[in-house]
Amino acid sequence: MKKQIKRLSPHQNGKVFGITMAVIAPLFMIPLSIIMFISMPTADKSGNPINSPKFLIIAMPIFYLVFGYISTAIGFNFTVGPV
Repeated sequence: MKKQIKRLSPHQNGKVFGITMAVIAPLFMIPLSIIMFISMPTADKSGNPINSPKFLIIAMPIFYLVFGYISTAIGFNFTVGPV
């Protein structure tokens, strides 16, 4: 017996893609952060200490999750259209 897919939900596809992006983001963020922390200077030209943006290691997977969901849900509506 053949089954035919009648509808794909933008919300469900957005959730799956957003979570996938949030899981994959640390694979890129951790090595890039290590390189950034090693190569970033510790002081500016005046001798003032520079604080490195350590919060980005936590924030970027969250941004990937949110923007992955939004872009998939919106893009899915334009490509497939409402059924």
